[in-house]
Formats: sequence, structure tokens, C-alpha cells
Amino acid sequence: RCIDGERKALLAFKQGLADSNNHLSSWGSEAQKQDCCASWEGVYCDKYTGHVVKLDLYGSSLGGRLSSQVGNLTHLQYLDLSFNDFASVENLNSWLPRLSSLTYLGLSSSNLSNSYDWLEAINMLPKLTNLSLSFCVLPSPDSSNTVFNINSSKSLAHVDLSSNQLTSPSIFLWLSNYNASLVHLDLSDNQLVGSIPHVFGNMSSLVYLHLSDNQIEGGIPQSFSRLCNLQELHLSGNTLNGRPSMLVQMLMSTC
Repeated sequence: RCIDGERKALLAFKQGLADSNNHLSSWGSEAQKQDCCASWEGVYCDKYTGHVVKLDLYGSSLGGRLSSQVGNLTHLQYLDLSFNDFASVENLNSWLPRLSSLTYLGLSSSNLSNSYDWLEAINMLPKLTNLSLSFCVLPSPDSSNTVFNINSSKSLAHVDLSSNQLTSPSIFLWLSNYNASLVHLDLSDNQLVGSIPHVFGNMSSLVYLHLSDNQIEGGIPQSFSRLCNLQELHLSGNTLNGRPSMLVQMLMSTC
């Protein structure tokens, strides 16, 4: 059955939300709704421990305030609050690092324009494998920040930071920490400038790379010839020179 402290955390989380479609009508303190593991929409518990391990409210038409109370669900492994309509998201660093068991985090379409510490919060999740923060108005991280040298997660594989306001290529410095694990990377529809960094050549596990619709210039670096697992590459909407056939020749000659 639902653990009392986690039920209270969920109800406190709900209290800050606007739920015009009654999507969370199954959540309540009434006697027949006491067990959050049994029938609460989007809530999934470990059948042995009773801890809430998954909260999936993707596209639930929720508004209001995304409360830090979600940080009290410390056994969460999967959290997806993407594509809702939150008016604000409380300071990520006040609650996200407490979810140290997270492997999946989805906050796409949440307004994180004032979350300048978003990268610090992400780096405090040692088990994270999937990160989806598209359409979040994410600001560029400070290139002088020490988080670029932190590699707390050893297995980050899927990263979607598309449709944000990333301008600085310094984001590549952080991503280079995951050379051995990164499989899917989407940085499309940002404002990235400069040339494609050579660091991509070290991401030997990459299968999918999406850099379209930025302001990237120059050619495709020679280091791309080492991307032998690459299956999809999207570069449209930039100002690149050189022939795409050269990349194909590079890959065919080395892979």
C-alpha cells in the first residue's frame, strides 16, 4: 500500500496545480482513495516496498505551479511531467537533486527560463540515462562553471535539449563527459554558433545526432570519421560548407 509520507507529498504537489480537466480526480484523502498505489492516475509503486517509483503525467493538461514537493518522492526512478502548462517551476536545485534514483527525467515544455542552475541540478542525478528538456526556454550554461568537469552519471544515453535558447557551444563541453554512453543527442532549433566541435569524434556510441536549425558554420570535422555507430545525422538549417558526400566517404573509409 501507499506509504503515508509519499501520499502526503503527492497531495501537496497536487495542491499547487490547476487541473481544469480533473485529470487527477483519483488523487484524494478520502477513505476510498487512501492507497495511491492502487488507482491514482500516473502513479506507480514498487510492488514489494510500496514506494512510488514512477510518476507519469505527460500531456495531462495541468497548469499552475510545479511544486518542490515532488522532491519528497525520493525513491522515484521515472518522472515525466512533460507537455503540461505550468506557470512556474520552483527552483530545480531545491528538489531535483533529492531524486537520486532517477533514470528518466522529462520536463519538456516547462518554463525553465529562470533556472540558470539547471545543469548543476542535472549533474546531481547519478543514475540518469534519459533527459528530455525540449521547449523549456533553457538558458545557456555559464562556460566558467565547474559543472562541465563533473561526470556524476556514468550512463546518460538519451539527451533532448531541442527548441531552447542555447547559444554557447560550451554545452558540448558538458556533453563530452558522456563520450562512452551517449546514443541519442538532439540540439536542434537552438541558437548555437561557431563550428561543429571536434569533441563529437569521441562520442563513438552516437547513433542519432540532430543539430539542425542552429547558426553553425564551417565544415564537418574530420573527427566525424570515428562515428561508426551513426545511423541518423541532421544538419539542415545551418551555414555549412563542403559536400555531404565527403562525410560518407570518411565513414566508409574508417568504419
